[in-house]
Amino acid sequence: MKITLMKSVRNIQQRAVEKKEESSELGVFFFYSTVAGDAWVLEMTDCDCIQVARDGVALEPPIDETSETIEVNWSHTFAFREKQLELTAYLDKSVQLLVDAPSQQINAAVRRIRKKFTKEQLDQVHLPTS
Repeated sequence: MKITLMKSVRNIQQRAVEKKEESSELGVFFFYSTVAGDAWVLEMTDCDCIQVARDGVALEPPIDETSETIEVNWSHTFAFREKQLELTAYLDKSVQLLVDAPSQQINAAVRRIRKKFTKEQLDQVHLPTS
């Protein structure tokens, strides 16, 4: 059975629609959903993220996945401020705190995932944009 990014996105969206709290990892990606019905996909090497469900409604993810590449139009970057997940939008640089995010799990996953890969491997995760 082939594991794909979109399959994992659809799984976390379903948990969000069901308003179930869940988190999972796939390679450099971290997925989580909340009881409020929100779901996010986070990329752990460059700290980018996108929302894939809001208030129990699945959103169309800006992801183009082929057998050779995955292109994601990331909407936000993330960081930790006072142990909470802080997002900054690429579009307008607005900042928001996600108080219901599993910040401790995400922070641990960032450290764990980055340790799994060499610097050279991490540099190859992202291709230069033209």
